[in-house]
Parts: sequence; structure tokens; C-alpha cells
Amino acid sequence: MKAPQSNFARLLLNCSLLLVSLLSSPMDLQAQTPEGTNLALRKPASASSVFPSQTPDKALDGVLSEASKWTSASGKKPPHSLTIDLGNARSINGFVVKHAGAAGEMKGFNTQAFRIEGAPFLSGPWIIHATVDNQIQDPIITVNLPTPKNMRFVRLVVTDPGIDDYARIPEFEIYGPPIVTDHFTLGLNSNAPINAQSGNAGLNNDPNVMADTGSAWVRVNFILGPWNAPDDPTPHGPQGLTWFETYDRIIDGYLEQGVRIYGLIGLEAVRMPEGVADPRAYLQTEEYADLYVANWLKILDHFRDRVRVIECVNEPNDWAGGTSALFSPSSFARLIAKLYLATKIENGHAVDPSWSGLTLVTGPLFVHNLDNGASFWQETISAGRTQFGWDQIKAVHGCYPYDGIGIHYYIREGTEPPADTVSGIRASANAMNTITRTLEGNFHTKKFYCSEFGFRDDYTGSRQATVDKMKACVDFFRSDGRYALAEWFSLTDFTGAYYGLFTGGDLTLQYRKTLTWCGFRTSALGPLPAGTQKLVNGSFEAGSLDPWVSLARPMEFWQELNSMSNLQRGILFSEQRRTMTRKTGESISVFRSLRGESSMPARWSTHIVKVERKNPPRCRLASIQPVEPTLNLRRWPGPVQSSHRTASFHWMCRFPRSRSLRQYSCVTNRLHRSGM
Repeated sequence: MKAPQSNFARLLLNCSLLLVSLLSSPMDLQAQTPEGTNLALRKPASASSVFPSQTPDKALDGVLSEASKWTSASGKKPPHSLTIDLGNARSINGFVVKHAGAAGEMKGFNTQAFRIEGAPFLSGPWIIHATVDNQIQDPIITVNLPTPKNMRFVRLVVTDPGIDDYARIPEFEIYGPPIVTDHFTLGLNSNAPINAQSGNAGLNNDPNVMADTGSAWVRVNFILGPWNAPDDPTPHGPQGLTWFETYDRIIDGYLEQGVRIYGLIGLEAVRMPEGVADPRAYLQTEEYADLYVANWLKILDHFRDRVRVIECVNEPNDWAGGTSALFSPSSFARLIAKLYLATKIENGHAVDPSWSGLTLVTGPLFVHNLDNGASFWQETISAGRTQFGWDQIKAVHGCYPYDGIGIHYYIREGTEPPADTVSGIRASANAMNTITRTLEGNFHTKKFYCSEFGFRDDYTGSRQATVDKMKACVDFFRSDGRYALAEWFSLTDFTGAYYGLFTGGDLTLQYRKTLTWCGFRTSALGPLPAGTQKLVNGSFEAGSLDPWVSLARPMEFWQELNSMSNLQRGILFSEQRRTMTRKTGESISVFRSLRGESSMPARWSTHIVKVERKNPPRCRLASIQPVEPTLNLRRWPGPVQSSHRTASFHWMCRFPRSRSLRQYSCVTNRLHRSGM
């Protein structure tokens, strides 16, 4: 069906001059396309009215054709409007409006007058950025704004359609710089930032350690600990800090190292009232939701200048030892709506970019082999629409009450190939996206925020198998296009659960790096340059192993560890010396100490604490690898000068106590001569 052609008398107006006015400041109307990329391409759109089959999305599909355009409905008088949701606030440099004539239709169908407006929300406030009087009916109008303007919603209002009352817009383009944060980035879970009893910040908060991993993000869990509320002024910890002061130091330390904050405001950020007989039942109440929102706002009011992406309750669909989900889909839907309105709309927040520009991510769903997350998400959406006004929020404010979808993947964590694990994750993402599309439409821009994925060495079978799965998942997340970020779980091992980039124990983190650390570092930064260039604060040297010279024979662990008692395994043994001889005849004397860790009864650690080289040329120790598992080299202090006789390095080796430790040999098998 084609819009009718009538009232050709209006074509006589084609000799009129093009007049342009901008209400707020002078506007540059040029043929030159505005700087940037077309941010409107395939974005969600709506219109004041629609002619059959000529829907708003066709004005944003990048196809300039008479068959692909938005047309207003028959019988509707101007003004007609086309509204685009850019997904987030964007810096806009200008617009290009392509009228009917640009797609090959008659000139009389070109729009004669229109204006362009912008707003942070669909409900406003709407600001007019350009008003155009196109009496000569040019087929393409380009508007360059004198200065960039920030807006999320853009509205093209056709006030004079031309020859008749039909608005015909084949393409509407909105130009601005591409947003780097739309690209996938890799992050890391830091475990609990503070001790829940004392309020002390742990070693895992070292910002240099986090930056050293290459992580772009760190997931920070806002835990109340011994404080009663975020604004509790009571001092705790060895330095006598308040809760805000404690987290200020943690947050600022990360930011100073260039690591962005992904905030988790979970159940540990809210103190359960005394006398609650059934805490799980209380979580489902509106009273709890209001208490949670109050603490949420206190935290964001303090940190919103530094923490711009936040997720709510952790794994709401996890049964957590009970017989049903921690939150029902209905309770979860209510909480999501309350948080969105309180954060972005109410109390003047709609016109305050420090609030309205926050990215709110739904509480991450726990996805595993028996649950792909789609059913709980579908029930949450249904409850939100039927009980808690999600559709009304969309109609008034232009967005359903969330900006991203939180997800945790613990799928196929065993010895199956990495491709099988990726297949399971992809199947879950497809199922979740199918549900989201029923709500948001086919071209929605809501991305997944995978705030936890990880694999245990004791499930995969080895550290190397863990690294292989990690890399396969990162490759999938990076190439899939539906993920804003993914964060590895976790920074350090837990007792009996070996997920970490660092082992558990009481040594400083830099002494406890694992092969998983190396895998994560490479996944975060990509392939490292060839040669011997060292990483900043790194634990290994990059490049090809081809020029490295192998040692002639291994250094045996000659101690009969199986004969030691549990008590003996927890003490520090005296240093002992072994000597290895290279093919060239140079000798290396190794000082060694054995140390058990009573806090990690299933693991051993062996620390080689010093190496002496006799008459050394300039050299660097590059990589250390035992028969099983992998050793990890601490940062080397630098090349050995010819005038020096010694150089030091550190390593750690962990063995499962359940196996015969007499089987293992530790091999120093790579020594690089730099020739400098």
C-alpha cells in the first residue's frame, strides 16, 4: 500500500529560499556529514503514527530506498514524530535527514519544515536543538551542531510534510563519536574487599596487583561488615576508619591504577532487622525492598562520581541452600523497578547526568548445567509487566527499568573440551536473548554483563585445562557482540576451591601467581611482543622460547615428603643446596626451602628463594616449569651485570597432597642469554 499523492499546488512553493534557525545558538547547515559515526543505525525507534508496513525501524536500517522508509498514518495531521533511543546518553555532533526525494520519489514529497529535539529520558525534558524551514524541499538536509550535545533520546518532529499530510523519512542519521566502552572488556573479581567481622581491607585490594593482571575492571562487593549502615560514623579496623573512608581508599586506589569499578550492591550491603524470624521470606517483602533501596542510594550518592556501572543482588535465582530461589521472580521484578526509578528518575535525578547516566545491571542470574537462566528471566519480565509497571516505565521514560543483564556462568566446568563449555554458554545466551527480544524487540541494545565465570583446577583436571577453558570463553565473549564485559572468578583461591589467579596462603600475592594468572594476563592484553621485553610488574617474560637454552638435568625434590607428619608439614625447613650444571659447564647453586601451609591442607608450597650464578654473563631467567604442576616466577629484578656474582628470583610450586610427591621433579628448563 502506497501513500496517496495529492494537492500538487504546493509544488509552487519550491522556489522559496531555504531558511534555517536554531533556537539556542547559531547552527551550521552544511553538505558535509557531521563528524563521527551514525549512532542511530538499527537503534530502537517509535513514531506518533505508522502507515501500514512503513515502520519507524526502516528509517534507521541504513537502506536508502522508496521501499524502506517510515511514513505516518493516513488521516493523521502534522506534526508527526519519529523518536530514537540511542541506548545510553551520547555526545551528538549533528544529524542528516534524508527525505523522500533522496530515495527516488518526487520532490513534492520532501519535508518542508521540521525540528530535532533531544532528551535524557522519553519523558523529557525535551530540548530543541535545530529548527529547519526547507521551503525549497532539498532531498537531504545536514545539520552540524556548533558544539556537541548530550542526549539519549532524539526526536525528529515533522511540522510541514510537504505536498500532503504524510511524513516520509527513508533515513534519519545521528552522528557522534563511537563509544569505546561499548566494546567488550575483561575484568576480575577481587573476592571480599573487607573482612566482614573487623572491617579490615585485605591483600586482595592491592591496586598494583590488580593492574598487573591487565584487568580493565574490578568487581567490588560493597559489604557493610561491622558497620550498621553505609553512613555509620563508627571507626573500625586498625586505622579507625568509617565505612565510607574504608571503601574510598579501595575505590580510589583502583582508579589511580586505571582499573574501572564494577560495583555489586548485594545482600551484604543491607543489615537485616533484628527479630526477623524467616530471613528468606523477609527478602520477598516490600519492606525489605525499601530498606535495600535506601542503602543503595546512600552508596551511590557517595560513589556515583567514581562507580558508574552497578549491579544489584547477587544470583537472585540461586537456591542458596534453601528449597527455592533466594528471590522470587516477582520480588526481583519489584526491586528492579524500584531501583531504576529511585536512581534515574525521582528526586530530580532525571536531569542530573551523574544519576541518570549510571548503568544499572540486573542482579546476575546463576547459570549452570541444569538452568540456563531463561525461565527465571521470563517470569521476572512477566511479573514486572503485569504487577510492577514495567510497561508504564517504558512508555513514560523510554526504557524498561534496567540497562544491562547480569549473568554468571558455571557451565560444563569439568574435563570436557573447551568448545563444549563455550557451546553451553552460547545456548544460555541464545535462550536469554530470545526472552529479552520479546520484551525489547529484535534490535534492542541491552547487553550481557557476565560478572562471574570461572573454572576450578580440581574440576578441569589441571591449571592448563583451566587456562584453555578461560581463553575459549574470552574469545567467545569478545567475538559474540552481546557482551559488554566478563569478569573472571576469582583473584585468589578459596579453601578447597581452586579458581584463582593466585594461590591461597599467607604470603603476599606477588609470590603466589599461578599459570592461570599468565593465561588471564595474555587474554586481557592480547599476544605479547616477541623477544625478551618484560611485563611491568609481571611474572614471566614474553616471546618465543626458541632461543632459550635448556639445562642439562633437573633439580630433584629429594625430600621424602610422604614420610613427614602433618605437624612437620606445617613448619619451615632449613635451607638446603643443590647444584645443576649447564651444558656449557657453568654452575647454578640453588638455595631451597620447603614450606607447608596449614590453611590449605590439600596443597603444598615449595619456595626456591635464591639462585647464585657463578661467573655469569648477562642473562635472565625466563620460565620455570616442573613435571606437574606449573611453577610461577616472581618479577625478576633486572639483567645481571657482569660485575655482579649473584642474582635472585622466587618461585612457588603447589602439589596435591593426595598423590605420591616422590614422583615429582622440578625442572629449571629455560635460561635466556640476552647478549646485552
